[in-house]
Amino acid sequence: MPKFKVSAEFGLYTELEYDGYGDIGDSGSVEDYENNSYFGSEGISVSGGDVTFTVEAEDETDAERQAEDIIGDGTEVEDRNGLTWTVENVSYTIERDEMSRDEAFVIVRRLFDRLASENLITSEEREALDLVIQDA
Repeated sequence: MPKFKVSAEFGLYTELEYDGYGDIGDSGSVEDYENNSYFGSEGISVSGGDVTFTVEAEDETDAERQAEDIIGDGTEVEDRNGLTWTVENVSYTIERDEMSRDEAFVIVRRLFDRLASENLITSEEREALDLVIQDA
């Protein structure tokens, strides 16, 4: 199966909101302390994500589907601070890796097998092709 190099560029999004842990301003030495604070949330988007990896796939469409499974819009990741970020605006660049000699031999061998099974080459032609492949 062919290999494809995938480059994915993306951004991350998270939303921060004060979780109310601790009581702001109450030192314990005041009377009638009341905290009516309300802190809204703030969305944060950052760009700069850039990863590359290789997948085996039938074609570019299959490679992109696999890439989306690995890192696609909506994928959630957690950072070292425990914040959860959502992957957004993913852009893929997909290129087929060059075929190796071994991969080429496997493909040519399958072609010969198919031609022989459909009686499209003679046994003598098959023998000659096998000899050429073994010597290559």
